[in-house]
This record gives sequence, structure tokens and C-alpha cells, in this order.
Amino acid sequence: MYQYRYKMHLRDIGITAHFIDPGTHILRTVMIGCLQFNESHTMINISEFLKEKFREWCIHQKICAIVSDNASNILGAVRIGGWRSISCFAHTINLVVKDSLEIIADTVIKVKNVVEFFNRSLPAQRKLKEIQEQMHLAPLKLKQDVCTRWNSTYDMLNRFLKIKEALIASIAIMRAELALTPNDWMIIEKSLPILSIFYEVSNEVSAENYVSASKYIVLCKLMYVQIQKFSNETVETIKGLVSFFKTELMHRFGDIEKNMLLREATILDPRFKKSGFRDIRNFEAAAADLKLKIGRIVLSDERPLQPAEPVEPTPGCSKVSSLWEQFDEEVARQVPENPVAAGIVEFDKYMNEPQINRHCDLLLWWKERKAIYPRLHSHMLKRLNITATSVPCERVFSKAGLTLNDRRTRLTTKKLTQLMFISCN
Repeated sequence: MYQYRYKMHLRDIGITAHFIDPGTHILRTVMIGCLQFNESHTMINISEFLKEKFREWCIHQKICAIVSDNASNILGAVRIGGWRSISCFAHTINLVVKDSLEIIADTVIKVKNVVEFFNRSLPAQRKLKEIQEQMHLAPLKLKQDVCTRWNSTYDMLNRFLKIKEALIASIAIMRAELALTPNDWMIIEKSLPILSIFYEVSNEVSAENYVSASKYIVLCKLMYVQIQKFSNETVETIKGLVSFFKTELMHRFGDIEKNMLLREATILDPRFKKSGFRDIRNFEAAAADLKLKIGRIVLSDERPLQPAEPVEPTPGCSKVSSLWEQFDEEVARQVPENPVAAGIVEFDKYMNEPQINRHCDLLLWWKERKAIYPRLHSHMLKRLNITATSVPCERVFSKAGLTLNDRRTRLTTKKLTQLMFISCN
């Protein structure tokens, strides 16, 4: 879910629904609303608005979770509506990295100044290309960053470092006062491997039509493990950068393994299961809860358990047999426990299967084992459909920018909504 304001000053809310097709086992994304919302964006108003739209689409009983950016009014609306909330992973990462860039801000500003100079000056661009050709390098242009996307800052620094030698020569000829110091180059070289951790994570979770909720906990674990590798850095600026990331990861994701939705999604992903957790105690708690839930699931071909009625002995059988009496009592005690026991057996059997390769199609895996793990499969459909980010919803507004441009500003809100619905679905 995402909020946006067009340049026509129409305040809109976008809603996308994500579900696993039970027949094909493909993750589907459907835009159910890119809607004008002129009421005050208070928590109560947004909550009522969402309830209305969910009822309109007959999905009000099927909401597993609502994923949104970290806006307080959206989070409050979700809480008032009684839904479960997941904060957008990509937005949280974006906040962490944008704050971290303040530590190397002096160097980043110098890089921006150089990039802006080359982008404005055609002679400088020609000189850079000429020097790259003289060095037998592929001619590459500099990349400009965008203030709203830290990923673009990473791309800018990465490209800047890639053509370092050609840049040094070009700057010396065209604008010597813009030259970076050796310390600046060292900061770029050492900070890029650290930033690349978060760059890869952002790209991973922002991919549409890929199961991402089950990766949330795993990626938090991997980020923490990777950032620890830079603990022995001696350069003060880089030490500060590493320390900042460690603190922020613990602050923002320290309790992520206690999130019920995310930890169940992790366990139900055959690529991760137990291996996705940093703390084994969190896995054990999640597994115990999941076993109870699975045991309470009644399959479509089952009837809810009723108290056993006494069965009359068949003719010829003795009414009392001391030989079979103890056995019959044991069976009678086990009958009420069968549904729960079946769920536990199913869970244990699933956990004992080897994990599949990370690149395998986990939904295809579940499709092939639907009959083997019917209860787990039923619960899986309500967990692995959850996305970890609101990025798919934001893309709706990217398309809106293409649909509503300076040449089409006379479109009515109703017509725009209809065009967006057709475009996105």
C-alpha cells in the first residue's frame, strides 16, 4: 500500500493484492485500487477507506497482512482496522543507508560536483571519452544520482571508481580544482563493498512476482553476518560507517525473528526452514506455534472430530476380552488426538526433508507436494503470498506518471483510475 500526490494535486492511495494461484502456484499481483482520496489522511479515515475497498472486492476475510511504507498514518490505520502490519523492507533499508551516507558526505559531494560538471560540459565529455579510448577502455559515461534513491548514489560511486584513471587524467586537463584527494578515492574504494551489501538486498526484495516475505529474516541475518566482516577496518571514516550499520541493523531488525508472519514464512520456505534464523530459540518457538496451528487445520475431506460413539460388538465377539482390553483403551485415547498428531507428523516430515537449492522454484516444489503436506500447504498459501516491500504498489504510481503527463492533464480522475487499472492488470 502506498500514498502519492500527483502534480495535479490529486491525493491518491494505491492498493495491490498479492496471492498464490492455487492451481498454477504462481504468485500473482493485482492492482485493486489507484484511487482518489480527498479526505484528510488520518488513521481513522484511511482505515475506513480500506475496509470499504476490501468489502468491495470481497476480500475482507482474506487479508493476511498489509505491507506499507513506514508512514505513521498508514501504520495507525492498519492497527485500527485490526490487520497485521509489515513495514516495507526496502523503505527501511533506504532510511538506514541514506543516514549512513552522511558519514561520507564530504566525499560524495565532491563526486557529485565532478559528475555535474561533466554532464553540463560537452568538451569535458568528449575529453573523457577520448582518454578512455587512448587507454583502450570501453567508453563509459558518468551516472548522476537521484536524491530520493540511495541506490543511484551507489551506482554513481561505482561508475566513478570504474573509470578512475580516465577521470583523474580528464579532470587534471579540464578542471583541476575538482580533483579528488587520495583519501577521497580510498573512502570510495572501501565504502563500496559495504554499501553493496544493502544494494543487493534492496534489489532482491524489490523484484516483483518473487516470494520475498520468507527472505526478510534470512536477509537480515546475511546483512549482519556480512557487515561483521568489516569489523577490523582501520580507517576512521570506514570504522564509523561499519559501526553505524551494526547499530542500525540491531535497532531496526533486532526483533525481526519474533514477527509471527515472517518467521512462519521462513520456515515454510523449503529453501530456508531452520537455516534462516540467527537465534535457534526463535526457530523453536516459531516451530512450536506452527505445529499447533497446523494441527487445528481441518482439511476439506475431513469432518470436525466428534466424540466417539460406542460401537456394538459384532455377533460372535465376546463382550469382554481381557486379551484386547488394554489395546482397545489405548486406541480410544488416541482417537481425539489424531488431527493434532497428524499435523505434528506432517510438520516433522517436512522439516526432515533436505532443503532445496536457493535458485529452485519453491512454489513448484509445494505444488508437487500438495498431497503429501496438505495442512502445511494450506497454511503456506497464507504466508508465502506476503511481499516484503510496498515497491510493487509504488510502481503503480510510476506508471501513473507516464499515463498522466503534460499532454494529458485534462484526464478526469475517474478516467485516470480506469486507465491505471487496465495498464497494471
